[in-house]
Amino acid sequence: MNGSPLTEKKGWLSGAALKYIAIVLMIINHMGYVWFDRFADGPDWLEDLMWYVTRPSFFIFAFLIAEGLIHTRSRPKYLFRLALFAFISEPFFDFCFYGTFWSPGNQNVFITHFLAAAAVTVTEAFPECKKVLAPLTGILAGLAAHLLSTDYSFFGVAVILCLYYLHDADEGLKYSVLVAVTLAGCPLMLILNNIDRLSAVFTNKYLGVMLDYTVTEAMGLLVIPLLTAYNGQRGRQMNKYVYYSIYPLHLLLFGLWGKFFGTK
Repeated sequence: MNGSPLTEKKGWLSGAALKYIAIVLMIINHMGYVWFDRFADGPDWLEDLMWYVTRPSFFIFAFLIAEGLIHTRSRPKYLFRLALFAFISEPFFDFCFYGTFWSPGNQNVFITHFLAAAAVTVTEAFPECKKVLAPLTGILAGLAAHLLSTDYSFFGVAVILCLYYLHDADEGLKYSVLVAVTLAGCPLMLILNNIDRLSAVFTNKYLGVMLDYTVTEAMGLLVIPLLTAYNGQRGRQMNKYVYYSIYPLHLLLFGLWGKFFGTK
């Protein structure tokens, strides 16, 4: 029921408000990517600003996935929706970022969400083995995300699992772990993505790239004040299928925009 309480928390942002913020930031982020990739070589400060300001979007979506896993009435149905939209979104993801409806090099973020949700679902199905299964399924989900080259890879899985398993923890502990996962996960992701040429990773040039990437993703930690403002209320929710559909539809529109009107 819209506006119904989920947990007793003080704050001024509902779950619905967080969704709208995440959607707007995601759209701005992808708009900036298409603009600078297909249309113009804008000033570096503007491109950097668009990246920095929009980084919290992934962390908000990760938080919403964790909340969804906690409050959903049916985890199998929840997993099915994530898998369905992962499948639907993939050609539009490829079209938007690679200009073709089939590019196997990288996969969309719904797959990252699905893998993390699957790890939680398997773990919670065997509560007596939770202490063993939680790290095991988390590692397997992260490995799968890395091998599939999903958006945010194993780092994305780790963020979702952190927010899920520390849901009821002290906020200081929860967000300290989130900061640590981010600052360690981003450089590790770059190292693993270049494992075939590891000697090149530790050159001064690549260390600069690694630092720049980590700083950019760390801007996503600006999400922490927003998450602490979450009041545990659902708020006025949009239809769940409309919500999920925004991702593939906006990718399709940006893909068309870049393909037919791009100047590069």
